[in-house]
Amino acid sequence: MFLRVSESPCLLYPVSSEFSLKLHKLLSLAFIYSLRYQILEKAMRKFIFALILAISIFGLLLLPSNAYAQSIQSTELPQSTQPTKSRTRVRKNIYTPQGQKDLQTLKDALTLMRERGCLDPASWYFQGAIHWLPNPNQLERNPLCPSYTSATASTPEVTQLLQNFWQKCPHLDSVNIYHFLPWHRLYLSFFEIAVRNITGKDDFAIPYWDYTDNGSPENSIIPSAFRSPADATNSLYEPLRRRILNSGSSISAADANDPTPVANQITQDTLIRDKERAYQAIRFRDFSSPLEGSPHGSMHVELGGVYRSNVFNPITQTETDAGLMSDVPTAGFDPIFWVHHTNIDRLWESWTRQREKDNPAATDIRVTAEQLSSVPWLYNFYNGSTAISLQPSEVVSEVYTPSYNSSVYDKLDEVPPSPRAQNRSRDRFILPVEDIVVTSEEVKTKLTDKLTTVNVPLSTPVEISEDVAERGAPSGDENYELEVQVSFQGQPRGAYDVYLNLPNTEATVDTLDTNAYFVGVVNFFEVPSSERMTKTVLFDITDKLIEQVKRREQPSEIQNLKVSFLAKNASTAQDIVVETVSLRKFE
Repeated sequence: MFLRVSESPCLLYPVSSEFSLKLHKLLSLAFIYSLRYQILEKAMRKFIFALILAISIFGLLLLPSNAYAQSIQSTELPQSTQPTKSRTRVRKNIYTPQGQKDLQTLKDALTLMRERGCLDPASWYFQGAIHWLPNPNQLERNPLCPSYTSATASTPEVTQLLQNFWQKCPHLDSVNIYHFLPWHRLYLSFFEIAVRNITGKDDFAIPYWDYTDNGSPENSIIPSAFRSPADATNSLYEPLRRRILNSGSSISAADANDPTPVANQITQDTLIRDKERAYQAIRFRDFSSPLEGSPHGSMHVELGGVYRSNVFNPITQTETDAGLMSDVPTAGFDPIFWVHHTNIDRLWESWTRQREKDNPAATDIRVTAEQLSSVPWLYNFYNGSTAISLQPSEVVSEVYTPSYNSSVYDKLDEVPPSPRAQNRSRDRFILPVEDIVVTSEEVKTKLTDKLTTVNVPLSTPVEISEDVAERGAPSGDENYELEVQVSFQGQPRGAYDVYLNLPNTEATVDTLDTNAYFVGVVNFFEVPSSERMTKTVLFDITDKLIEQVKRREQPSEIQNLKVSFLAKNASTAQDIVVETVSLRKFE
């Protein structure tokens, strides 16, 4: 049943003892302030003004958040409610007996959710559409959601759903750097609540599939419950995945059906390399950006696959050359999405725990409300029975100290400690310090299927002393972040490996020790667009620069950077251009 939010008693905010105390303090300060004046008349005027100001501020504190107020104006869905602290559940490895139990609960839930209409918030279609969905103008017919086509999506009910809850995944330029990890953590959290509500299994938590663990061969294989039985009776099965993976092959297996050359296809070793590279970051933004590229984006394309011949896609109702997980508009409709993203979230938690051990005073290990506010994004979710809308400060609180849903992991990765993180000055965190832009170079270079290198002259040389090179960690503002901005049009897929200062030799990148130069991945798991779009990626290159100076491949005063791009399972026919390359220095 749909209720009008504007009629909800939720908008009546009770006056708490904490608010009363704040008001009392404000009134007291107002009175004291008035005593400073000798003339009673002036004092009274000052007091009355301060009193009015205090009451006004207090009134503002009681108003609902902007995002929530916006939703009031345009939605008629059930209202948000104040959460009550729930007990903590444990997300388990999918191959443990406990993980298999939760996987069965997920399967049971999706069976029930698939039976519900797409406008039901507890349905499979509704929950998948929260991530993203096809443009209704591309859907002449839609048996999965008849209300959502070009002809019917203009109805008030569907329009409200679309505006307030659907298509909210932050896979857009600049937004993704800060919002990617927090948004997906909350998406998982509220989906877990929906599963518990529909199954009655209050101890349920989404299991994770750790495909970056090479300790056992089974970790590189899609869990059998997602593959068998391979028919509609299995709510976890999706035929539009990479076919050899659905047949039980390893993610490292060569795929003859993939038009990408075998040498450029993703393997488990590739994903492990990319994860370990992201783990070297010491700030949230420099961890989130490369992690989103790979293993996150790479694994999406690996699971969905890209095919030599088109197949019918039931979500888009069109012929397509890729599986559901390969494209943002359809990824949320494949059940394997959930166990992939719990693993990505687990990697984030692993990194956060270690960096906070390295330097508990660092304030840039966690995303902040200020960073989220700098590139606004709506956090509107549905847990199957209740609409949720969160402001930036609430998002930060919810991702680190959950009130709605608290889930922890049975095992975290052992992230290597960072001497650089440990050596950062504690004093620098008292006040925020802006990054220093060393250089920003417009390069306008098109990427191809060949190794492409751009030169970036530094207006201010990068100085890495012999002491820093020997110690392996700077003690001051000698940390460096590389920013690469690329533009694209249409729907490119795949990725480019990014290398720093490759040697001037005839040897190709395949014959080099790539770990000595590899800094990350530019991945194109993006929302398709008919207009030209930009994508920004960040890499912490401090360790690489220090290593190269220590090996005497670079002078202690570096005056030029070479940034190279090599296509890996990328659709190089697309017009992808490196627009700018920038270097920043931070403390």
